Amino acid sequence: MDYVWYKFTEQPAIARLGLAPAVLAQLQTFIETLHDATGTTGVTFAAPSSGALVALDAALIVSPPAGLTRGYVPIVIRQQ
Repeated sequence: MDYVWYKFTEQPAIARLGLAPAVLAQLQTFIETLHDATGTTGVTFAAPSSGALVALDAALIVSPPAGLTRGYVPIVIRQQ
């Protein structure tokens, strides 16, 4: 798979929402704070109290390039 790394608020799904610049700035600050607190591989939600967790294909876990670890997300652009 090929990825493009976007600033969280500039990824297509968020950009399409037409949010005000002040709201986008607040959202980006929240995401950067979340990344500071949990890292890019940290647990961000408590484990469920019932049911089972899904399994993830390890090949889908990507590491961000240098400089894009805080406030950025990978977006898949091509799958072979």
